[in-house]
Amino acid sequence: MTSVLPTRIIVRIPNWIGDAIVSLSSIQAIRSRYQNVQISVMGPEPITALLSEFSDVVSYNPTNISSKIFFDLGFCFPLSFRSAYELWRIPCKERIGYAHEGRSFFLSRRLNYPAWANHHFHQVTYYQEMVQSVFHDLSFNPPKLVVPDSRRRDAMARHLGALDGREILLAVNPGAFFGSAKTWPSSYFISLLSRLLIDYPSIRIILFSGGKDREKADVLEQALPKEKVVALQGKTALSDSLAILSGCDYLLTNDSGMMHMGAALGLPGTVFFGPTDPVATGPLGGKIRVLSHHVTCAPCLLRECPIDHRCMTGLTWEIAHGPIFEDLRRIRMQKEQGATPSELESSGSEVMNT
Repeated sequence: MTSVLPTRIIVRIPNWIGDAIVSLSSIQAIRSRYQNVQISVMGPEPITALLSEFSDVVSYNPTNISSKIFFDLGFCFPLSFRSAYELWRIPCKERIGYAHEGRSFFLSRRLNYPAWANHHFHQVTYYQEMVQSVFHDLSFNPPKLVVPDSRRRDAMARHLGALDGREILLAVNPGAFFGSAKTWPSSYFISLLSRLLIDYPSIRIILFSGGKDREKADVLEQALPKEKVVALQGKTALSDSLAILSGCDYLLTNDSGMMHMGAALGLPGTVFFGPTDPVATGPLGGKIRVLSHHVTCAPCLLRECPIDHRCMTGLTWEIAHGPIFEDLRRIRMQKEQGATPSELESSGSEVMNT
């Protein structure tokens, strides 16, 4: 650890919501060990606002805060040149990050990025190694977001209307901002959801998406029974989406920011992996199952598939139905016994390859 404990820390968080939530594990490790340290985050406003509302950090906006505020320590979590430059402009005694893209000039302490990347660890360790270079006595846990009951109730009342408490609220995120290669086929989502509505008539489907991948959710909205679907895609602020998600019972999603949001809330669910690597970017927290179909060309990490998308098309809805059916059966039983969403037990996390 540094010889003098920093009292103010600034963190330039990642620009993607999923990465930002994964990085929260490192921020919360510092907060847990040193509770009197003020930790501020800077980055895209919707993400910093979400983290400041649902975790113990302060959103820092350099345009609204006096330049007289001085930070003892700064971490630059993204690898980009621009993020290091943005942190360099903040009054800060020491700035730490990985050397990359010729940005070392802006960092007072530089870590070896290739040395970390060559280990093929989960992305969470990228941030953990950075903070451990300063604080050697930290204990890490999966990132955690907490939504107050009043905030959850308010968001759900505004967007979902009246609920009877007996419905199984099934959150579905069929898109992925990264690109179409990460998306399970829409026809598979439709077939799976149609079957689950027969299995469990009490299901109510809550459709989520960002503005740029809304088309996938629109396809599902048109194909499924209107009385069973609440379409939120592109209509809610990020913080409201998280609050509503916290009140859902189960999550079906592609590898996306929604997956990490659900994991940080402790929500059970299933995620479909194709061109990306669950070892490197899979859900944390132990409640979301990973389903994938083994093909020799995966993980390719491409945004668009140049061939036949076999990593996703080979993962049929019939394969997915079995474990998800059992998860929902367990949830239905628990709800019949009066369990609230936060009390629902999960079958646990696992990686299933077909």
